[in-house]
Amino acid sequence: MGNKTYSITPLAAMMTSILTSSVCYAQAAEEPQKEKVELEKIVITSQKRSQNLQEVGASVTAFSGDILDELGLQTPKDVAAFTPGLSTTNATSGGTPIFAIRGVGLDDYNINSVSGVGVYIDEVLAGNPAMLSGQIMDVERVEVLKGPQGTLYGKNTTGGAISYISNKPQDYLDGAITLGYSKWNTSSVNGFINSPLTDDINGRLAFSYKKQADGWQEDIGTGIEYGKVDQLALRGMLSLQLSDSTEALLSLRYSQDQSLPESPQGIDFFASQAGGFSSLPNDATRVDVGDLPLQRDEEGSGATLHITADFQSVSFTSITAWDKYDRFVVDNYNGFSSSVFDFVQDNEVEQVSQEFRLTSTTDSRFSWISGIIYSVDKVTVNDESTAGAIPAFDVAAFFNTSEYQQTTDSFGAYLHTETELSDALKLTVGLRYSADEKEFVGRSVADFGGGPFDAAVLDQTEDESSLTYRLGLDYQLSDDVLIYTNAATGYKTGAFYGSPVTDQRLWSYAKPEELLSLEAGVKLSLLDNRMRINTVLFRNEYDDRQSLILACQSQGQACINGSSPDFSDPTDLFAVSLDNIDESEINGAELEIQWLPTNNLSLLGGVGYIDAKVKTPKSDLNGVPLATNIPKGATLSQAPKWSYNGIARYEVDINDDFYARFQLAYSYKGEQRAALSDTNAIYGPVKSLDARIVVGPSGQEWEVALWAKNITDEAGETYAFSNYLGGKTVYRQRPISFGIEATFYTF
Repeated sequence: MGNKTYSITPLAAMMTSILTSSVCYAQAAEEPQKEKVELEKIVITSQKRSQNLQEVGASVTAFSGDILDELGLQTPKDVAAFTPGLSTTNATSGGTPIFAIRGVGLDDYNINSVSGVGVYIDEVLAGNPAMLSGQIMDVERVEVLKGPQGTLYGKNTTGGAISYISNKPQDYLDGAITLGYSKWNTSSVNGFINSPLTDDINGRLAFSYKKQADGWQEDIGTGIEYGKVDQLALRGMLSLQLSDSTEALLSLRYSQDQSLPESPQGIDFFASQAGGFSSLPNDATRVDVGDLPLQRDEEGSGATLHITADFQSVSFTSITAWDKYDRFVVDNYNGFSSSVFDFVQDNEVEQVSQEFRLTSTTDSRFSWISGIIYSVDKVTVNDESTAGAIPAFDVAAFFNTSEYQQTTDSFGAYLHTETELSDALKLTVGLRYSADEKEFVGRSVADFGGGPFDAAVLDQTEDESSLTYRLGLDYQLSDDVLIYTNAATGYKTGAFYGSPVTDQRLWSYAKPEELLSLEAGVKLSLLDNRMRINTVLFRNEYDDRQSLILACQSQGQACINGSSPDFSDPTDLFAVSLDNIDESEINGAELEIQWLPTNNLSLLGGVGYIDAKVKTPKSDLNGVPLATNIPKGATLSQAPKWSYNGIARYEVDINDDFYARFQLAYSYKGEQRAALSDTNAIYGPVKSLDARIVVGPSGQEWEVALWAKNITDEAGETYAFSNYLGGKTVYRQRPISFGIEATFYTF
């Protein structure tokens, strides 16, 4: 099919270790003996300047936009499946992803919490994971940066950063549209149009719409279907050449999600006592919702103005951003039809940020980047955890709400330098000062049948600051071998727990996290650049990890260590909150292999290992006993011990005019925890075998693809936790799905 080249900007990380970098596929010419075929050079901007991935002394995994499309990686959760070391799950019906890299990230699902993994859209931090909805489309590439990124990337990056870079407007006419139809009567359309508007102005419009008319789950009692999808996203961008040396990029975005949420399953209840409560089989499609009116109504909008001005020896960058996100969700949170602590979330998030950055542009052995950033995040919450009379128990209807506003003012100043000590040796030094003021004002109200009362009231302001650093040495042993080592510290601001509670002590403040990370790695290019092997070993010393913890309510002791609570006393139920684990330790490794064994076949694979342990035991939260004590040596949450993945791609010319591409992909994430002190909060492994066949003309006017995901119809648990009655609630994988897509390149 001529001289067409494909790239697989990779996936992953790990071995006795994991995978870490990127992968490319290079397709041979019709006469391969006349053309050198090798892996494509991957250019990344993880250090705020364009660099060859193989020459950057850091653990980075990158995915091109083409590969995201080819693999069907539409969400951060999808990306994590092919990035060992990165764990992502949805802790509710799909609205709030939870991230962790190498066991460092976030357990809490409340909208006022922020992750230790910073997620950036075009260099703007998505302060809350819910704000990612609708923004991930028309992507140029994704970069996953592992380990603390406290010098160059905003706040709270103790675990790492995920950076999405959108395709920018160009000075030529271009466009594409993809139409899709798949299982459960699902229709989709997405694409872009790019056009010059004047000599100095270019525009680009990206769009995505998905409508799943049939639910993939069915209620065992009512027959109502759940898990339907109705999502719309739009993004418009204008690039303006203001002068010979000054450019501006304006981005406007809008998203809407009016899907019908999926439901978890409630299993393993105290069945002998719980009369009509269901215990569902290992079948993800069968749920027990009852008459609860599940719904989702989410809407987001935002704008970013990015200005770059080049001077004689320095480049100036200004990034101004505003985002707002409204969310109303009704969740069958306990996974059964009895009205026991169903969850209603009515939230609003608004954030503004301003960054100024200077970057040296002289061609010398010393380069630097410095900047300051200021942001204000405001979260307004009115959540309700409600219950009717509990069947089989003498408990009146009751409810529990949380109403609060949290405002966070953050300031950061950073300096990043790179010094070439010799032709082969480079020193990297970075510093960052961070300061945060977090104000929480609100109350949690409960009613156990005798009238509402204030269960918790909080009006508290916390001021925190930290100085973080990064030291690195890169040694270019040869053109094909890079050896590097890094020492870096990370800081994450403190956090208030935001869900409804019935005890003042559960609305506590979790102190800031601090982390020291050490890593050493090697990047190899072999066989005339037909093979790459990237590997890294790491060790993290982790202080005051913010962890979701299962406790027993203050007035009851029966639920301690997993025994049945006293249902006649509504306060004697399990309760969840957020607290610090004094000391933890994480060790592990990453490995990535990319190989072109023939001109038509590309292979890549990764395997990973994480050993994340608690060093200091814990038995209570502010005097409230834990449901299960946390011993020394307990495994940290969001840290699967093993994970691995692999992709095989084969392309062949059908004839002089058409080609076909065949692809198999497999991913595996091992067993992991959702929360400490919760014996039910263990889920996984999650594995999936996917396939894709693509046919198109050599001129690339169009492509048709047939795809299938989860071919073996796995029903692994993707998240699990103890419900308020001591049973287990789980989310499961979607069953096998398949569909067809047709892409038309319009210009």
